[in-house]
Amino acid sequence: MENAEILKAEWVFPDQYMEKRRLFLRSYHLSRKRSAADRLRISAVRVRRLVCVRLRAARRVPRLLCSLLRSALLRRRFHPLASYC
Repeated sequence: MENAEILKAEWVFPDQYMEKRRLFLRSYHLSRKRSAADRLRISAVRVRRLVCVRLRAARRVPRLLCSLLRSALLRRRFHPLASYC
């Protein structure tokens, strides 16, 4: 009986360890249950960001093409061999 009590006493964790472990496990967001409203709000924010990024990229393409065309024309106009081409 004494051996069982001694073995049982060895497996008891210190209070500081248990408190740190509890804080660590609480820090995980995956284990938390979110309400439907929270999930909907988070997904709406993600969709909004994605749409904004895509629109910004779509606006950037024509400006990029215009600037490339303009720089190509300017290079050709002021190039020393432009009259021979």
